Amino acid sequence: ARAIRTLHDWHTHTNGGPEGGYSRTRRLNACFIEGDADASSHIWPSDPRYQDILVSHTGTEGNHGIHQGDRLVAVDGQHPIDWARGLLDHDWGHWRACDDAVFTEHVERMRGLIIRFASEFSVVHCDRATGSCDPVPRTYRVADLPEDSGGQVVCDNRPSYHLEGDNNPGDNHNVGGQFFRGRVEHTSEAEAIYGMIWDTLLGGDPNGWVHTNLNEAMTEWRADARGVILDHRHSPGGTTDVPEVMSRLVRPPETLMVLVSPIAVAGFDGPESSVEGLALFEQYRPESVRIDVGADDHDPDLPVALILHRNGSASDFFATAMQGAPKVRLFGHSGIAGGYSTYYELFYWSGWGLKLASGDTLASDGRALIGDAVEPDEIVLLEQSDLLAGRDTIHEAALAWVRQELKP
Repeated sequence: ARAIRTLHDWHTHTNGGPEGGYSRTRRLNACFIEGDADASSHIWPSDPRYQDILVSHTGTEGNHGIHQGDRLVAVDGQHPIDWARGLLDHDWGHWRACDDAVFTEHVERMRGLIIRFASEFSVVHCDRATGSCDPVPRTYRVADLPEDSGGQVVCDNRPSYHLEGDNNPGDNHNVGGQFFRGRVEHTSEAEAIYGMIWDTLLGGDPNGWVHTNLNEAMTEWRADARGVILDHRHSPGGTTDVPEVMSRLVRPPETLMVLVSPIAVAGFDGPESSVEGLALFEQYRPESVRIDVGADDHDPDLPVALILHRNGSASDFFATAMQGAPKVRLFGHSGIAGGYSTYYELFYWSGWGLKLASGDTLASDGRALIGDAVEPDEIVLLEQSDLLAGRDTIHEAALAWVRQELKP
């Protein structure tokens, strides 16, 4: 099991067993996210290796006075990401991106890791009315936190939602397998900017729940939208057919990737040159899982902003399928997982299982993609000052770009 964790592949980790059975009955009803602590860097300097860790959102109870825009500066005396990375020997749920430069999975799990493994953690509290921050962090002892009474808010990497009316998820941030779509708030009818908030890419059935929702959305956008914002900041992955379907909205057809699983030669690290990569792409193209993107009736004039955060597996394929389309722009704080593979599972007694990655993906330009995270076209960090003011920096940047590019 430790060897599995050491691989730090997005698809390779343990399930259940000791990982699911060891816990503490304490409550920390707050979610953390990477960003830029522009309001408190003079109080606690940033670490050049990592982004700052901010409070994205909290539940109404059990938050211990922590609120959106506060900053997590230390866990057991270390930078929170350093501390989380150091849990490899102890954390059976240890899970991270294939790309070595991406730490988002650690931060999304931070709340649960603190409850399970930390003795104390320190937070810089800030005043939402003034935007100023306390000069000294407050340190919380985990053992002093109250017992968990349930009702934890979901950490979905979305500080807030931005659709008109009742089209948004609830205060518990539980998007789950649902699709939320509508006009984007604070935009005019003439602008006709539409948005969608969703997590799952688990398709498989062309007449099923996921495909039906996506096709209905794209039909509406083709007819009515002058711009679209796709908020996909939290995903469990899914199947490669869904990226294919969504790419039909915005790009012409081509075979963009082939997923080869299992790899024909054990220990193969990918082609050593683009010539070898192109040869392998053509060799595997007839017999492997192809990702055929785009459609003849795509709309080259519709601007689509895709917002990413913690994404992997089918979401890696989705980001790759969308990036480079004539009017698509990706927004996010860093690269995503780079998990361009599939997996096999081994199940054992007591609900314990091992999930093992298998395969790699070859792009049409000859690159082997696993571990090579998609980088957003625009790197935008959530700013602490914006969170304190109730603003979502990344959504604001996406909206500004769409407004500049509106379809005639």
